Amino acid sequence: MKTRIFFLFLCVGMSGMLVEASAQAQSDRYTQLMTQTVALLDTARSGQTFLQASNTFERIAMNTPTEWLPAYYQAYCQVMLATDKMQAGEMESYGVHIDKAQDALQLASALAPKEAEILALQGYIYQARIWENPMTKGAEFSPKVQEALQTAIAINPQNPRAHYLMGQQLLFTPEFYGGGSKAALPWLEKAEALFAAESPASALHPRWGSGANRYMLGRARS
Repeated sequence: MKTRIFFLFLCVGMSGMLVEASAQAQSDRYTQLMTQTVALLDTARSGQTFLQASNTFERIAMNTPTEWLPAYYQAYCQVMLATDKMQAGEMESYGVHIDKAQDALQLASALAPKEAEILALQGYIYQARIWENPMTKGAEFSPKVQEALQTAIAINPQNPRAHYLMGQQLLFTPEFYGGGSKAALPWLEKAEALFAAESPASALHPRWGSGANRYMLGRARS
């Protein structure tokens, strides 16, 4: 009888160890894949590379449904793909990428609804909606941009991306509606300081935007 009880406890213990080892292996695999794909994203300069990163982040998100970062990065890649299409004058597929960005971000938001990074990126997606057709979509999405970014800043006043995107929004808003270089400059300067002082929560957390902010800052100062 004692032998059976010992054997039972031994089996339970081994089962627990196997589950723990499997979970650790899955966690290590997640970290490895995310590190590699974030590094790829950091060097992306073409639509093809953004597409490759987006597809990989999507697969990671499907395999780790409790992690918000993969879906977040997938959404960001899709915004970059839309921007690439706009710069190439290929607006027929622009909206498709923005729709994909929104779908991915909704998955991330469901996991972390009060995450400032997600709200900042939501503001970016709303900006992209405006760029698709400023005359028809500006009135609808401009208030949504402001709301998303203001909420992000309220949650985390040290988030540089929210400040940068607010400055970008104001820079391209006519002065008649409260925008222009003068209105944008304080936000972009604040973002510059925040980018310089930024210390992400981990190597996988967002750190994009500093180069774009410098560009916008130069435009605002010129």
